[in-house]
Amino acid sequence: MNLAIRDHKIFQMKAELENRKKMLCAKRKQLAKNERENTFLKGVVEDYDTYNKHLISQKKQQIF
Repeated sequence: MNLAIRDHKIFQMKAELENRKKMLCAKRKQLAKNERENTFLKGVVEDYDTYNKHLISQKKQQIF
C-alpha cells in the first residue's frame, strides 16, 4: 500500500514539474515578445538569460 501512495505522489510531482516547465516556457516566449515591443526590457531579458544559464550549470554540476 505504501508503494502505491509513493508512486502516486511521484506521478503528481512529475506532472507538476511538467506544468511548471510549460508555464516558464510560455512566460519566456511572452517576455521575448514584449522585449520586441519595449526596448527597456532588453536588459531584463539579458539578466534573466544569464541567471538562467547560471542555474542550469549549477544543476548540471550537482548531477555529476
